[in-house]
Amino acid sequence: MMKIFVLSSLCLLGVEYASAESADNTKQLTIQYNVTNFKARNGNQIAVWIEDESGKVVRSLYASRWTAKGGFKKDPVSLDEWAKKADWGNAKKEEVDAVSGATQKAGPVTLTWDGKDKNGESVANGKYLVRMQGNIKDDKMMFAQGEVTLGGKNQKVKAAITYQPKDARKVGVLFENVFIKYE
Repeated sequence: MMKIFVLSSLCLLGVEYASAESADNTKQLTIQYNVTNFKARNGNQIAVWIEDESGKVVRSLYASRWTAKGGFKKDPVSLDEWAKKADWGNAKKEEVDAVSGATQKAGPVTLTWDGKDKNGESVANGKYLVRMQGNIKDDKMMFAQGEVTLGGKNQKVKAAITYQPKDARKVGVLFENVFIKYE
């Protein structure tokens, strides 16, 4: 009875009570990886994004400028999985500007995610996938994927890397040593 009275009082005062817990804002998620650039047609294009458990893109964190600003329309294999899953053809200009960046130079890269979706709203605690796609050359691609649980204990995950087609690694490696930290 007391709980109902307190919640009712808070609502009257304009304070909202959320039933789903938002992600713990005291912790930060970082993605660290090494880039190895090389000259190749359609190469050196990278996208990094976050998906919820159902596979829905929550937020894109980075995409190479050429692809993010429309290159995926000119060349359909350029970061094709990311562009399709993120529905990038319908992205707002503000989102495109926030996500797109210069081609990453060889060496270590660190990206952070503040636990917010593309609309700036905090996401709920739970499992999320950090995904990466890289165009090695033409239709030769590589992917990285790692799962973290927001709202839980500190975590360090080494992302699994796969290639498409499977022999694409023979052409080159665009990124390696992908680690996701939540602390």
